[in-house]
Amino acid sequence: MSRIYDRACRARVKVSLAGLVVAMLLSTAAAYAAPLGSVTEFSAGLNSGAEPFGIALGANGNMWFTDNGTTPAVGEITPSGTITEFSTGLNSGAFPFGIALGANGNMWFTDLGATKAVGEITPSGTITEFSTGLNSGAEPFGIALVPMGTCGSQIMVLRRRWER
Repeated sequence: MSRIYDRACRARVKVSLAGLVVAMLLSTAAAYAAPLGSVTEFSAGLNSGAEPFGIALGANGNMWFTDNGTTPAVGEITPSGTITEFSTGLNSGAFPFGIALGANGNMWFTDLGATKAVGEITPSGTITEFSTGLNSGAEPFGIALVPMGTCGSQIMVLRRRWER
């Protein structure tokens, strides 16, 4: 997927290489763009103070995103625009960031909040976060599903340190 980031309007746009699906997350809305170019924005269902960020296609055909706004959450948006956000199960002080589809059909995300973690969310919205095994000072940032040939797949997490 390619990514375009416009600092002026804080829009994040993801485009598939085939150009068949375009999904946009704006600072106050989510949008779907049809293959022929029409764009429809949706905001009903977003938490107050939402700041949608990462976005990925789920196994169920819906787009999943992270929201590191006033009420941190992981959200789902259907092609018809129904948005559901899930916060129960996130660590206190969470800052959900990257998100990717896992081999098991669940979505996996990184959490740069007070307790650094990698999280998993089921299609029904059950969130579990894992921090055991992260090195001290590590900040899980990007996340992707990596095929491992005949051994299946595994989730890979890009860690980085930075000054805040």
